[in-house]
Amino acid sequence: HRHFQKSRDALREAWRLRTQLVDRLTRLEVEADYALMVASDLPAAVRLYEQIVEFSETSPVRPALRAHWMLAGIHLGAWGTSSTSQASVNPEQARQHLLKILAFWPTSSEASAIKRYTLYDEKTARSRTPYLPIDPRPFDAATR
Repeated sequence: HRHFQKSRDALREAWRLRTQLVDRLTRLEVEADYALMVASDLPAAVRLYEQIVEFSETSPVRPALRAHWMLAGIHLGAWGTSSTSQASVNPEQARQHLLKILAFWPTSSEASAIKRYTLYDEKTARSRTPYLPIDPRPFDAATR
């Protein structure tokens, strides 16, 4: 609990200083995290994370990786979304965010976590679970 409170305090400070950020995506990320973790405003958080993802369609940047990760979690029912807003839980949308992580950031720690949790087999390029049973390699920019 102490660590969570420290992270919330840090987010409050980042929120207070956000106008000093030059990078638009970093500012949106601070605002989205604040909306989700401090203000408990799930619709605002989703809207802000989606702005990051939409902006990055032509250039997959680090804030987009994190936005995809957060949106996947929200759509899987993390962050209390399953109890506060059943409309936020959407496994197919979560799956699309996870596939984008695998496609655009294949060496990221997030991609490693996805592969570990879905028992991904590098030899067959398939998961050994029913949760993400497709080969992400054919996924390209045209299918975004």
